[in-house]
Amino acid sequence: MTALSTKNRKQLDQFMFRIMEPLSEEALTDTHYNHLVRNARREVWEKARLTPNYLQAKRDLAVAEWI
Repeated sequence: MTALSTKNRKQLDQFMFRIMEPLSEEALTDTHYNHLVRNARREVWEKARLTPNYLQAKRDLAVAEWI
């Protein structure tokens, strides 16, 4: 049973070493990746957010001209 325990301990030590190893400079964390994706989509989202406001303003102008 001690051989199995030693093997499990070595596997655990290797696993913990890989987890605790610092990331390289090139590695992206999940939050950094999400930040880049949000910034890439920001202009499209802003346009989508402003489109209903523009259409409402056109509608209001048409109603005002009709009155």
